[in-house]
Formats: sequence, C-alpha cells, structure tokens
Amino acid sequence: RWFFLILAAIWAIAALIPLGYASRRQITQSGLDHAWAGWREAGLVDYDLRVRHEAHGKKSEAHVRVRGGQAREVVRDGEFVNTRTAGLTVDDFFAKLEVLLSAKTQSDYLTADFHPNLGFPVRLVWRPKEGIREEWVLKLDDVKGR
Repeated sequence: RWFFLILAAIWAIAALIPLGYASRRQITQSGLDHAWAGWREAGLVDYDLRVRHEAHGKKSEAHVRVRGGQAREVVRDGEFVNTRTAGLTVDDFFAKLEVLLSAKTQSDYLTADFHPNLGFPVRLVWRPKEGIREEWVLKLDDVKGR
C-alpha cells in the first residue's frame, strides 16, 4: 500500500516540475520591455540577421541585411523577398512579441530568450493552446554600431 502512495507522489512531482519550469519561462511585459530597452540602448542599426523559422513541420531560413534599422535585402530559402513585407528586423521581432504577448491567454505558451549583452531575441517559441507551435532562432552577423 505504501508503495503505491510513494509511487503516486513521485508521479505527481514528476508531472509538476516541467509545468513549473515552463510557467517560469513565460515572457512577461516587463521582461519584454527590459530586453527591448537593452536593444535600443545598444543602438545597432546596421547588421545582418539570420532567422530560422519552424512551423507545421516545415523549416525555413532567411538572411536579412539591415541598414539604418530597415531591411534592405531579404533572401528566404534562396529567394529574394519584398523587404517591405518581410517583417524580419530585430525591431519587427520585438513588435511580433508584443502582439503575441497581448493576444496570449493563460493556456498559451510564449517564451523568448534574449542576448545577454545586446538584448535582441535569440529564440522565440509560440504555442497557442489550439494551434501550431512556431519557433524562431535569430543570429546577428556583421554587426556595426550607430
């Protein structure tokens, strides 16, 4: 009898640990504001950005040349893309996070990891309760200051 009680307690602990970890990883408005302020303070307006995106079991990769804070050239999966509609600058990702955070319900999962010095998002994961998980991984290359 004690064996089953101990087994049930271990099972409950094993189920609650990942839930607690996941809930602490959820992004908050203050965390987003802090990271975005760090990015603005870094003052980077000229950089090359590599973005990997995964959703619906499909992966894509984009290379973005940003100058003066604006996307000047976007190549997604080897094809040039209209820079006005690409939405692939660091500021675009912060805006995307803000929209997702405002739309997020208690059951949705939204997390972001930020670069420790520059503040830009290096990884975003969005999984609505009733939807498809999406993940973005960002890497800055050829960074130039103001």
